[in-house]
Amino acid sequence: MPQQKTFTTLSRSALYDLVWTKPVRDLAAEFGMSALALAKPTARL
Repeated sequence: MPQQKTFTTLSRSALYDLVWTKPVRDLAAEFGMSALALAKPTARL
C-alpha cells in the first residue's frame, strides 16, 4: 500500500526562523523532502 503524503503549512516567518536554526538538509529530512526542494522556496525569502 502506498504511503499517504501529509502536508505541513508554515508561515513565511516560521520557515525563515527554522532555516536559521537548523541546516536545510536536516529540515528537509524532517519534512520528508529533498534539501533542494526546500531550498528553492527559501531562496525567495
